[in-house]
Amino acid sequence: MTLASTLAFIVAVFLWQGSTAAITSARVRSRLPRLVARDLARRTLAVPDDLPLAEAVRRAQQAQAGGIVTVSGNGTPIGLVSEAALLATPEDRRPWVAVSAVARSLEAGLRLPVGIAGEDLVTAISRTPAPEYLLVEEDGSVYGVLATTDVDRAFRAVTG
Repeated sequence: MTLASTLAFIVAVFLWQGSTAAITSARVRSRLPRLVARDLARRTLAVPDDLPLAEAVRRAQQAQAGGIVTVSGNGTPIGLVSEAALLATPEDRRPWVAVSAVARSLEAGLRLPVGIAGEDLVTAISRTPAPEYLLVEEDGSVYGVLATTDVDRAFRAVTG
């Protein structure tokens, strides 16, 4: 093989890889609008932050809620219960642990508009990485909880 044919082969491989990546990227971008936070939201239960964890879990199961939000005395959301922290708490300890002990404070970036979708959704959760986000309506009322695992699963479904 000559040097010229070797270089031509290397350039051809490089161009092929670049075009394949561009096609894949275009396919992903065209399907991203299908990711809508409202469609991925889990039903949420609001509980006082001093409620025993066992009772919060019981109420969530009864309400078929997939997320728990802690609220202050006046009903303002102040925290999101971490599913990982909840599962890490032994069941026999849950009656003596306040739900606030396994909740993450609602810092900036953890509240997302329920209508957020596509690239805006991906950008928002990339900007403030967390396992769960609070989804709120335009008036500020709670709509539900968005779990990153649900977004990942839906992203794989629309891009795969």
